[in-house]
Amino acid sequence: MVLLDKCNADAIVNAVKNELDEKKLNMKNLLAIGTDNASVMVGTNNDVFKKLKEFLD
Repeated sequence: MVLLDKCNADAIVNAVKNELDEKKLNMKNLLAIGTDNASVMVGTNNDVFKKLKEFLD
């Protein structure tokens, strides 16, 4: 679990990146993302899925 200061896509993506970096895991090895269908996770504009995909492309 990671404590978030904000619950927006940028904060969540940064937390994921930081946690993976701390554990020395490569983001390019991500295979899937599990979400609860909240708009911040898989919305239409500024969502976590889109930001992670852009980072990895």
